[in-house]
Amino acid sequence: MKVKYQFISNPDSNTVRLVQGRMRPAERKRMEEGQMPDFGAFLLIQGTIPEMIQAADISVKASDVVSFELVGNCPQSFITIVIAGKIRSVQTALKAVLAARDNRTDDILGSFA
Repeated sequence: MKVKYQFISNPDSNTVRLVQGRMRPAERKRMEEGQMPDFGAFLLIQGTIPEMIQAADISVKASDVVSFELVGNCPQSFITIVIAGKIRSVQTALKAVLAARDNRTDDILGSFA
């Protein structure tokens, strides 16, 4: 799995507003209604759609985080997802995604090089 990522620890209110501005309306509503955890950290990950769906799945299974897509980039080829939660939880999610990348397997569906 090829991924580009950026880890942001303790995002300030401007950073949170930037992320909120690119969230889908349903996700933004969940955030406004307090249905998302405090954002101690953001992990922004960019890659192909299958890779990002896999990264989101790995993240939420590995740690107590939420994931959502940011809108505004090329949705036909690449997307950016956000993994958000407490700092340690997001760090755990990042480690899990990187471990999956490093321990790639080739199977009938293709290969994540």
